[in-house]
Amino acid sequence: MKSNWLALAAIAAAWAVPAQAQMVRAQDPGSVVRALQDGGYAAKLGTDQVGDPMITSGVGGTTFQIFFYNCTDHAECATVQFHSGYDFTTSPGLETINEWNRNNRFGRAYLDDEDDPIIEMDVDLDDGGLSPLLFIDNIEFWESTLSNFEKHIGFRAAAAATATCVPSPAAGHSGARSLPWYINNDTVSVRGTSYVKYGLPRVLGPNEVEQYGSYKGGFFYGEAGADSREVLYLLTDLAGCEFQPYQESV
Repeated sequence: MKSNWLALAAIAAAWAVPAQAQMVRAQDPGSVVRALQDGGYAAKLGTDQVGDPMITSGVGGTTFQIFFYNCTDHAECATVQFHSGYDFTTSPGLETINEWNRNNRFGRAYLDDEDDPIIEMDVDLDDGGLSPLLFIDNIEFWESTLSNFEKHIGFRAAAAATATCVPSPAAGHSGARSLPWYINNDTVSVRGTSYVKYGLPRVLGPNEVEQYGSYKGGFFYGEAGADSREVLYLLTDLAGCEFQPYQESV
């Protein structure tokens, strides 16, 4: 009888280990990356400013970060937070943010120190985590939340309101925001110099920039009339005149 019980226990253990390994858990950042990529989303694992894991991904043309919290020595984390920030010339204002928070249960919004809007959503991946299917359901909900928030704060409308954008740098080119190297925050090389993404996308007019170079299907611009090219601007959305700053890699 004892040998039969041990055999059954061994079979149960054999099934339990693969099931646990397939779950999306904050203790295993790689499981989050795999779930995102299997769901058709770009994902790049890195670290944040304090050394904890951080994943960069994107939905609907918006780059966002997944920060890991409740970590022990930069590992064995318990929860994650989806985070997206927006760079505005004129802040949408505190009342707009308060209105969002009053009317929306998910997606906490606030203004940062520069009065730019930030939106975040927490997900608990402790105690066994989530199945990949349920995790992707959270990502899809986050994608819908981002879209609604961007409409609420007028983010796309502000970009589209720019009178004229730069001419299309190539036939059919609409911007680089869907290119894998852009979503993955890769270092790029333009005219022999390496650049890295920094800061948030911004809306620039045709008199503010001039075309400078290209990289793997993306087109970079420099400040009009400036001699220095320490900072370049990648055209990410032609319709909205949206550019992502890149700075020289040191």
